[in-house]
Amino acid sequence: MARVPIDWIITDTHFNHKYVVEEGGRPLDHSEQLIQNCKRLIAAQDTTYHLGDVIFNRMSMLKEMLDVIPGRKILVRGNHDHKTNGWYERNGFHFVADYITLGNVILSHKPLERFPDGAEYNIHGHQHNDAHRLAESSHYYDTRRHFKLALEDVGYKPVQMQQFLADNTNN
Repeated sequence: MARVPIDWIITDTHFNHKYVVEEGGRPLDHSEQLIQNCKRLIAAQDTTYHLGDVIFNRMSMLKEMLDVIPGRKILVRGNHDHKTNGWYERNGFHFVADYITLGNVILSHKPLERFPDGAEYNIHGHQHNDAHRLAESSHYYDTRRHFKLALEDVGYKPVQMQQFLADNTNN
């Protein structure tokens, strides 16, 4: 019997991006680790929300990479996702948006300064696990409402959204 569907989140995969290895401290095989972890954890009935900055080089590889990951894949565009929505949809994503609101949670790439009506929390990527982008949002960032996801901090694995939210709102 299939289990209950799970919503997963990942961000800043930076597939085929040399800089995140050379300067960002990621292991050479971070892409392979992430894909293997996704295949192991995600089931066909699940949805994965990718919070942007998907792939940097050898763009033609994206569809092949995403096709081995089960479930629906939704892209929330990042600052490096420059192709058209249609291109991302033809290459493995079921839907593409600038941000997505699910109940009282808004998913975005960068932390949002203003939340839409009804949104209480913002799960975002963009900042990685270092301080190189903190100044961009320091004048409005609220650690009680903004929750940063960084693959470097979670072992290059997708994270269950409800668990991530519970871990961050119950501190």
